[in-house]
Amino acid sequence: MLNYSLSGKHLLGNATLSWSANYAKASEDRPNERYYEIATDGTVDLITDFSNPDKPFAQAVDPLFQNPSNAWEFSAMTEEFQNTTDEDVNGRIDLDIPINLGSQPGSIRIGGRIRTKTKKRSNDFYEYEPTTDAVFDNSLLNTENFTKDNFLPGDYSVGSFTTKKYVGGLNLTGPDFEGEQDLSELAGNFNATERILGGYAMLRQNLGSKLLLLAGVRTGTDQPGIRRIHL
Repeated sequence: MLNYSLSGKHLLGNATLSWSANYAKASEDRPNERYYEIATDGTVDLITDFSNPDKPFAQAVDPLFQNPSNAWEFSAMTEEFQNTTDEDVNGRIDLDIPINLGSQPGSIRIGGRIRTKTKKRSNDFYEYEPTTDAVFDNSLLNTENFTKDNFLPGDYSVGSFTTKKYVGGLNLTGPDFEGEQDLSELAGNFNATERILGGYAMLRQNLGSKLLLLAGVRTGTDQPGIRRIHL
């Protein structure tokens, strides 16, 4: 994440020039995000205990279903590439020029502002199917117990899962897999740009000790090309 800001104030004779500029950029890059899933088409009998509503319990009766084993089968292997960027540029300038109407002081102020904002999301998603049983068989040899001490929900055994090292090391473009891009997952991609330009002029003039005149005009254009003028 980046954020840069500059500003200044300058005296140009009797006039005063003020300006500011800001640039900000944020991005999120998540390449090669993989998910490996095993499942079963059959019914798994469970032991349940809900006598303590603060600590419900459920566990497979068959020990083979309590951790990865040959009782399960391959279900899904996916890989996603996510990239999101957000860029914002802002600038403003104001010029204050003093004037006098007779003996009464006054000023003319003119200025403008620009704002551009661009946000882009570019994701890509693939589903893979192994061509051999070796992928599943080897996954059973590469497991890790993820049970933690002081687990916040309670004293539960999380159990074993296929390690991220094994899943991350799979060559999805090699002969062990057939892959296909899932176009439905790309529906959330976008490239949006917003541009706003604005300017104004204002007269501030004293017409006496108890009377002040304020008059001005303001104009602006946004991205769709709608132009607005306010008096």
